[in-house]
Amino acid sequence: MLRWGRAFRPPSRGAPPGGIPGRSSRSPGGVPVPGDAPGRPLRTAAPLRSDFFRDLGQTLSHMGRTLKSQLPPLRGGQGGWTPPGIPLQRPPIPEEADVVVVGGGILGWATAFWLKALEGRQHGMRVLLVERDPTYSQASTVLSAGGIRQQFSLPENIQMSRFSAKFLRNINEHLGVPNDPPIDIQFQPSGYLFLASLDGAEKLEATVQLQRDEGVQVALLSPTQLKERFPWMDTQDVAVGSYGLEDEGWFDPWTLLSAFRRKAKSLGVLSCTGEVRGFVTSPRDGDTARIKYVHEDEPDPSDLSVDDEFFQDRVWPRLARRVPAFESLRRGRSWGGYYDFNTFDQNGVVGPHPKVENLFVVAGFSGHGLQHAPAAGRALGELLVKGGYKSLDLRRLGWGRLETGERLEEAVV
Repeated sequence: MLRWGRAFRPPSRGAPPGGIPGRSSRSPGGVPVPGDAPGRPLRTAAPLRSDFFRDLGQTLSHMGRTLKSQLPPLRGGQGGWTPPGIPLQRPPIPEEADVVVVGGGILGWATAFWLKALEGRQHGMRVLLVERDPTYSQASTVLSAGGIRQQFSLPENIQMSRFSAKFLRNINEHLGVPNDPPIDIQFQPSGYLFLASLDGAEKLEATVQLQRDEGVQVALLSPTQLKERFPWMDTQDVAVGSYGLEDEGWFDPWTLLSAFRRKAKSLGVLSCTGEVRGFVTSPRDGDTARIKYVHEDEPDPSDLSVDDEFFQDRVWPRLARRVPAFESLRRGRSWGGYYDFNTFDQNGVVGPHPKVENLFVVAGFSGHGLQHAPAAGRALGELLVKGGYKSLDLRRLGWGRLETGERLEEAVV
């Protein structure tokens, strides 16, 4: 039950019913009324107004403290709402956590969100996310082009793309926060186009068949059809092309990252700034170990200057070869960013580490981490909360292939 504070005191405290002595009376429009002394300036009751608003502020502050004391606190001592008049205080960073998420890019925040969403309890596991760049000025997530496509050659990648596309279509159902504006990731539909010469035509056609078997809407186009659809393109050396018809395009990475972060925090996820550079493990039976502590240091940003010569010498000639109109292309703006690259087989690594039993990995997606984050984050969340994969079976993307040397080749990188 909420108990209210003292009632407001009216502004006319201490004033006689007929007005305030020594004050002239005027109509609301500022026109003198009978009884005004001619030539006297209009003066306002500033001290009285000051008393009123001071009392109002004190009353609201008292009400805010009363409400805050009767709201159930979140872990860390803070309620989910801060009333007016109460300074906003960040909850203290816990010395211990049930789960520490290293990295606050899109994969990190997606994993943190799914951990709490799948758990279904507000005061359950303590999840702490550590990010080294709180401004995200050098984060690969926000420096990416923000594309999503369905055209991959591995079933796991296709399934993650299909899951993510459905997630993004219904993003407000998943990441909407009460009383916040609706999320608009500014999706721009535009299919990806892949071209193959005569040598690669058979392989591309087989890949398209796999994509169709997984439910992807994709078209195979002959050189004539390509020329009709894209008359500005040189197709002399092209035997076949594949063009995405649905769930492909571009969106705003920052909006998606912010939506995951905002929703995760509303579910109780805590975050801090730092860089994890090592773990302290405890010995276990056999060859496995267990993480006891996480060592955290201040970040050391690196240079991300743009290599203009690379564009001029390597990229521009290829663009102009395929699209002759690009001969007159001049670079306007440019930026550099990190590319999360798995040198083993250019596919993501998802799942437990074989040697450290409480270390789980979701990384190395080699350019498609942004679009696969909703799916990969859920998969890892299910592994931790439910004890196994439920929505998507990503066992083949596990760490084991790095030890056995069995590559998962993705032909459409």
